[in-house]
Amino acid sequence: MSSLLGEVTASVESLLYQSMRGLEETKILLGNLGQHFADAQQPGVAALFFRKAEESGHRASIVHHSILQQEALSGDLQFQKRSCRTRQKKLPHLAA
Repeated sequence: MSSLLGEVTASVESLLYQSMRGLEETKILLGNLGQHFADAQQPGVAALFFRKAEESGHRASIVHHSILQQEALSGDLQFQKRSCRTRQKKLPHLAA
């Protein structure tokens, strides 16, 4: 059961990292497009791209926070697993 949970947790972490990278790349692209339009003397269009870049960066921050929470869960699970093993070694009569 714990190995299944570990696999699912690892999979979720991987997907969250991929999502965060995608959002960060989107932020960079939108920022570059905003700069292009700013250089082309189109401040209205540039402002739209800069705003969208900022929104994408905010979403990336939210996903990053989720990753940190997911990693904390993974660490908690690993700690609990080690603690259970230690207790079982010290108190084998409780393992049954």
